[in-house]
Amino acid sequence: MKLLLVDDVPQYIRPFRDRLLKDEIELTVVHDLGTAWRFLHRRAELDLIVIDIAFDTYEAEFAAEQSALLDGLRKRGFGGLSMSGQALGLRLWSRRHALRFPYCYVTNHANLWIEGLGGADPEFGDNRMAGSLPTIIDKSSLWPDNIAERLEVARSEWVIKAWIGGDT
Repeated sequence: MKLLLVDDVPQYIRPFRDRLLKDEIELTVVHDLGTAWRFLHRRAELDLIVIDIAFDTYEAEFAAEQSALLDGLRKRGFGGLSMSGQALGLRLWSRRHALRFPYCYVTNHANLWIEGLGGADPEFGDNRMAGSLPTIIDKSSLWPDNIAERLEVARSEWVIKAWIGGDT
């Protein structure tokens, strides 16, 4: 499996590098959304993009997506949170049929994001599964013996839900 990790503070992946290599997972790490977007435009062969949902940096290149997401957070009472990571996800989601890159999020606060999802969610709609979503992974639930499996489950969700398909 080939992964792109997009995280402004990717230190949490260090304990997993050896295991990812043992599981024959190729990992490319980028530290900002702009670099990730340019990397994807080179049409890299990837099986999954792993995006940290909350960045500490604002990127003007993603202002439209960030504005829409922050508006939604404010309405739920979380207007002080950074949303750069989800801004990349929203851009990928809106172009998913053309780009065909499955992605997932990692976060330290999965419940905060999952609780806010619903039929009006700009990405996954009402595709929640019993209060969880395989495409949002809590960092604290990742262990060397389960990381490859968790990432594969997130990738498989795109196939199961047919999120990347025809020209709709």
